Amino acid sequence: MKIYIPQKNKFFEFEVVENGESLKISNGKRTNIVDIKQFDDNYFSLIIDNQSAIVEARSVDGDIRVVVNQHEYIIPVLNERKKIEAEILGGTENVNAQGEVLAPMPGLVLKIEVERGQAIRVGQPLVIMEAMKMENEIRSQIDGTIQEVLIKENQKVEKNDLLLKIHS
Repeated sequence: MKIYIPQKNKFFEFEVVENGESLKISNGKRTNIVDIKQFDDNYFSLIIDNQSAIVEARSVDGDIRVVVNQHEYIIPVLNERKKIEAEILGGTENVNAQGEVLAPMPGLVLKIEVERGQAIRVGQPLVIMEAMKMENEIRSQIDGTIQEVLIKENQKVEKNDLLLKIHS
């Protein structure tokens, strides 16, 4: 199966083939065999290139939350359909360097998932928009605090309209 990991308006493509308790993962340039043993609900032992690691991994809102050596990573993993949706919606970046959340395309604000002063984490849903007859969830790309909400539910917005400000 092919998976895509978005990062900075690019998509990294991986081919993943399951083989018993191991995965063959290839990015077109390099192939790794990853031996995986699950020993608790969300805990796994991985061996990659003769290096061992214990990781905690779980699915959170379609992303994978991984904890390795006390460091947490939220990894958005997309199938081909989700990748195409992200490309249509203007890529994967909807938060600029100043913490401004911009509308990825014209649409209607259906629901605002956060409020001023609320602490947020990477991957957390911020706004649900309807665009092209589909509901689209805009998630935070940064940790921080909601500084300002500049939209209302049922408001029409244009591409690149400022929706929220996040203080990181």
